[in-house]
Amino acid sequence: HCLSIAAASVLAKTARDALYFQAGGIYHLPFAYIGMAILSPPTAMAMLAAMRRIGARRTRIAAPLALAAVLAAFAAFVRPGGGVIMTVFFMLIPLAYGVVLALGWLLGADLLQGADPRERARAYAQVGAAALAGSVAGAIVARVLANHVDPPILLVVAGAVLASSAPAARRAQRGCPPRRAPTTPTAPPTQPLEDGFASLMRIRYLQLLLGIGLVASLAGILIEFQFYIAAAASDNSGRENAAFFATLYFALNAVALLVQVVVTPRLQRRVGLVGSLLVLPSALVGLTPAAILSTSLWARTTMRLAEGGLKSSIHRVSWEQSYLLIPSRQRAAAKLLVDGTAARLAEGVAALLIYSWLALAMRDEGLRQQSGSWITYLLLLALLVWIALTRALGRAQSLASESDAALEGPLDERIPDCCPIVATLGERI
Repeated sequence: HCLSIAAASVLAKTARDALYFQAGGIYHLPFAYIGMAILSPPTAMAMLAAMRRIGARRTRIAAPLALAAVLAAFAAFVRPGGGVIMTVFFMLIPLAYGVVLALGWLLGADLLQGADPRERARAYAQVGAAALAGSVAGAIVARVLANHVDPPILLVVAGAVLASSAPAARRAQRGCPPRRAPTTPTAPPTQPLEDGFASLMRIRYLQLLLGIGLVASLAGILIEFQFYIAAAASDNSGRENAAFFATLYFALNAVALLVQVVVTPRLQRRVGLVGSLLVLPSALVGLTPAAILSTSLWARTTMRLAEGGLKSSIHRVSWEQSYLLIPSRQRAAAKLLVDGTAARLAEGVAALLIYSWLALAMRDEGLRQQSGSWITYLLLLALLVWIALTRALGRAQSLASESDAALEGPLDERIPDCCPIVATLGERI
């Protein structure tokens, strides 16, 4: 189920990027960023409303089918460049696929309720590997088809692959009914979120998490935008763009899968949680001099590949574990505050800066005549702040474990119990 969704997502993103960054679509990208920042919470709420109305299991089948139909409809209207329709389409892919994939992860929680923790850990590892493998497979298919078909055809293929995930979910739900929940309580009852935000914001540890989430999201947007500028300036045709983006997504997800399976477990044992959290910003700082010296497409692609590959593997696993020092009853509120609010705020700030610069580029002689060096220097500043905050987070861990304000009970070593829909929307690639 998750493999099909991930493969369809890469196919759809390849078609979207190939079309959008032709004929001046790059000038409309800030509106897409702002729209995604605004629409992410309502999208999550709409999916939760559907789950309450018809049930999670029916929604898990209906949502992929509905999105597949939307992709097929868009295939008839999409065209190269920006504009209202294309900007809506650009926003649709991460927003819709985010909640659909979150529903896929919820299937694991549904089927494995009450299972042994070690069994759950193995199952989740397999699902995560399957999702990355699906992304790799989708990129391979997109790369093969890019030389023979136009990008809108990739949307039709993506819709067909996505529709195939619905029968897989149906078979899993019918053949593997959910287990009974344990009869004895295993965790304290959850308290209302509104009772936790004020107290959470007084915790030094959470303040550091919030700062890291903000600068990390800002850095991600700046890296992505620099990459899109280089791609838009290459003057490739639609098929050439599709081949290029398919190759990028293949490399990105293949690197993430390899690092996740081979490197991440050994690295965490050797350098610990904070050391693992420092890998991504340190690697990006190391690549920044090349980005300053060269504005070529391949320099930007290398930076994007490093950011996406390491973020989806080492950083994601370590980042989720950083919430374990927060009590379980407050963890969902903390997750929503950091990965939701901070990420949206950073995207909004970045979008306004980018819009101002693009407006200047359109007023003058275009992108080729504009220096984007300020983006690289702002990125370097964000990365240095990111490293400093992460090192401070390491020093705050021992204080957090001893502070009554930071920890109202024993350390909970379970996987963070946040809502998967919120977590997925909070970390768009």
